[in-house]
Amino acid sequence: MLAGQRLRALLASAAGAATFLVLGMPLPLLLGPMAGCLVVLLAGLCLQDLGQFGIFVLTFLGVAIGTTFTPEIVANIPDMARSLVFIPPFILVIGLTGFCFSGESGSIGKRLSTLRCREASRTC
Repeated sequence: MLAGQRLRALLASAAGAATFLVLGMPLPLLLGPMAGCLVVLLAGLCLQDLGQFGIFVLTFLGVAIGTTFTPEIVANIPDMARSLVFIPPFILVIGLTGFCFSGESGSIGKRLSTLRCREASRTC
């Protein structure tokens, strides 16, 4: 069951990336897999992360993104001010949404998180 959910996650990611590439969407190898997995989850199917390999990929991605910040990009931050002004409200909306879904004071406790994972695994 677990291997099937991981395979489904890989296939959804590949399909999303391919779709974004074909459509010429921005950041196809970053946003495409996210969109692909979102579609599968909204369809009611379960996915599983890739374990330690997923942690490695996230670390690798963080380093790759971090190395793109050059002095030229930092110098252009004032030119991006109109776009950057949307980040705080966006974070606020994400936080309020998480608060509403958690049912607690802004964070899901370890016990509640474990219970929700168990409930979710029963439905998958």
